[in-house]
This record gives sequence, structure tokens and C-alpha cells, in this order.
Amino acid sequence: MTGRVKWGTTAAFESIAYQVSDALDAMRAEGGVELATVAADGGPTASSFLMQFTADMTGVVLRVSTVAECSALGAVFAGRFGLGEFADLAGLARTVSHSTAYQPRRNSSEVKQLRAGWQAAVRRTLVT
Repeated sequence: MTGRVKWGTTAAFESIAYQVSDALDAMRAEGGVELATVAADGGPTASSFLMQFTADMTGVVLRVSTVAECSALGAVFAGRFGLGEFADLAGLARTVSHSTAYQPRRNSSEVKQLRAGWQAAVRRTLVT
């Protein structure tokens, strides 16, 4: 990859992690939800850089599914749950496996500084 392409790709991946972090912050603030773990699936999970950066920015363990695309699997699980194959959601959760878990590794001051830069960039783009 050339320098410009690599920089653009890195910036795009980082923006995904920052947006996930912002969404989790909103859940914490508005809903009082505290998460220790977040599950991920889909094409972007192929990037170990993105997965680690997301774990770092969110401060939670990021578990990557063994199934690349889980949308259809979710529909199957909902159907099985509706048919009574599982007594509760905990039983359903035990059927899901994760191949990789990314632990947050960056120190909190570095995360705070990086997120402050992201938030400043977002504020500059907002139309007021």
C-alpha cells in the first residue's frame, strides 16, 4: 500500500472504532448500561488492527465471532428461541462461539487523548 492509501485506510478503521465507542458511551449515559464485552461480526472483523483499536477505544473486551456474518444466524436463533428450543437467552448464548477476544491494551490517558482528538474533529465538521 502506498502512504496515502494506508493513511486513508487507517483513518477509516479508526473512525469505526471511535463511532462504536461513542455509541457505547451513549448507551452508558442514557440507558445506564455497562458492558464488559462486545461481540463483533462482519467483514471488518478480518482486520486485527481494527478489532484491537476498537477494544482499546471502548475499554471492553471485543469478541470476534467464528461466523463472519451473523445476521442470518441471528434470525435462526430468534426462530429457535420462539419455538421454545431454549428456555432462556442464557441457553441461547451458550451456543455462540468466539474465535478471538481482543483485550483493551492502551492506557487510559492515551485513550482519553485519542478520543478527545476524535471528538474535536467531529465538532469541527458539525454545521451549527
